[in-house]
Amino acid sequence: MEPYDSQMAQRVWQRVRGAEEPILSLLTLESQAAAAYGQLARRLPKHRKLFEKLLQQTRYHIKCLRGMGYLTSGVRPARLPLKPRQETTAGLLRTCYLHSLKAAEGYAQQQDNPEYGIVFAQLAQEKRQHCTLLLVLLGGDSPKNSGAPKR
Repeated sequence: MEPYDSQMAQRVWQRVRGAEEPILSLLTLESQAAAAYGQLARRLPKHRKLFEKLLQQTRYHIKCLRGMGYLTSGVRPARLPLKPRQETTAGLLRTCYLHSLKAAEGYAQQQDNPEYGIVFAQLAQEKRQHCTLLLVLLGGDSPKNSGAPKR
């Protein structure tokens, strides 16, 4: 008979209770934002480098979430399709902002996670920076002149 593994039992009960749900919902938000950033990079050549950087950071967030999902459940979360709805450019910016805001809030709520709290804190900070940059773009200013944090 194998010895009782309390950490393993805790993980099983977390899965049963739905502790994976925040990771999956954050993964959905990040995947949708990544798809929109890709479209914005193509539609707004003036800001292409900025959107490519945001896309790269968002893909990093997706990889972190997939890793946490695997460590938590033992199953790799499925890759979500990166095809956003066809929207206007302003609609895509709005979508990116709202998804980034929700993701920042979701990450902030998970900062007390005993295993991944530090990662969630970092991701929350990066998402808040995304929100600031997107607000500046929605306001019609250039991010270089906005005083927004550079990354």
